[in-house]
Order: sequence, then C-alpha cells, then structure tokens
Amino acid sequence: MAGPWPGLLISANAIMQGHVAPASGNPMSVRRRPDRRSPRGEANLEGKVELDAPIQRYLPGVVAGNGYDGTKISVRQILQHTSGISDKAGNPRANPDGTHSLREAVRAGLTNPPLFAPGTSWKYSNTNFLVAGMLIEQITGTPAGDAITARIIKPLGLTRTSYPRGGDRKLEAPYLPGYIGGRVGPFFLWTNATTAVELTAFATAGAMASTEQDMVTFDQAWPTASSCHRRCWPRCARQCPCSGFPPSCTTASG
Repeated sequence: MAGPWPGLLISANAIMQGHVAPASGNPMSVRRRPDRRSPRGEANLEGKVELDAPIQRYLPGVVAGNGYDGTKISVRQILQHTSGISDKAGNPRANPDGTHSLREAVRAGLTNPPLFAPGTSWKYSNTNFLVAGMLIEQITGTPAGDAITARIIKPLGLTRTSYPRGGDRKLEAPYLPGYIGGRVGPFFLWTNATTAVELTAFATAGAMASTEQDMVTFDQAWPTASSCHRRCWPRCARQCPCSGFPPSCTTASG
C-alpha cells in the first residue's frame, strides 16, 4: 500500500494527524512477534530442539519454583502461550549500568504464580517470550538479538528493523513518539516518553523496533524464507485456540 494509511492511534501526534506512514518507525512490542519465532524454527530443523520436550531439558532450573515445574512445561507450550506462565513483568533488578539481563527479566516474571496448569488454557505472556529468548541463546550460543539480526533481519533486508543493544534507546527518524499521560488537578498532561524505558527490561518480549513496510516484508516472506524452512512451516503454523476470544481467534506461535 502506497502512502500513509489510517491506523490505530499510537501516539498523541498520530491522534492529531490521523495517519501512520509506512516508513515511520515504532516499537514492535504491540504489533507482531514472529521475528522471535523464526530462529527457533531453524534450530528445530537443525535437530537441536524438540517442540514437545520439556523446557527443563534446554534451560535447566530456569522455569522452577513458585508453582512452576519446567519438567511439565513443553517448548511448544511456551511458544503457544499455553504454559500457564503469568504475563506480569515483575520488577527485574538492573545492572550497575541500568540495563537488565535476560535471565533476570525471566526471574522477575516468574515471581508471579502460574495462571493455570500447563496445556489447559491459553493466555498471552511476555514472560513466555523472555523464556523463548533464553532458549534462542542456549541453542545458538549467541545473544538473542544477534541471532535474530543474523538469521532474520539481514537475510530479509529489513533495513529499518533493529534489536537494540543494552542502553541504546534511540529510534531512527522518522518515528512515532510515545507518551505517558497523567492528571494534575483539572489538567491532563502528556510527557514524551519515547526513550524513557530501558529496552533490555523487555528484551525478546518487545525490545525491537521496525516499520510497517518491514513488517509487511517479513509477514510475506517468513512462511517460505530460509529462516523457516518449508518442512518447519506446518509445525510453526499449528493453530491454538485463544481462550476468552471468539473461536475464530487462534495463535500460531510454535
């Protein structure tokens, strides 16, 4: 689609302008997550991961305690959000430089008790994607951001898509600013918070930034691209009902 398109009101500027340009940058956290899924599909083809194996096999002792048992939660359940892991982010402890480790983000997320027994329901959870990020690092031997960049972003030519390094909060112009609002007496004030958040706290659950053009390129390419081999696609696209939503709503994360 050429030119700007009518979209959801993402920021105060977008509210006033009423449109979002295809090349405008914005955080991907509320858009789509398949970019984090593809490196795991490759690893599956390489024989390094069994989707129905317990996460404990690949991340010993990570998903444990507070009601969690990594021997009873499969990799597939992590990817399909049927693991029962809570979506609440917790409060990860920051490193001296203000960044957060992926392991610490996972630990903080798991301080919240399970929502249900594994495989018995569906609930989206950022912590699932954080655990999946640790899985990427374990099976590739590289930081999750490097794996995503090398296996997805560069091969597909996603020139306006990035997984930022710790401490890097900038967005390449043009981008959509984000705002935080609050009431002070009779007034409601907005503060530009575009770069206020340390993105390592979200890591593989939402640290990436991209444009509509790049996300369309990815969505069109990923079922057949080398990043997800044809033999993997039927498993990657396996549908899972989303409880609390209409029957037609499904997820295909793994």
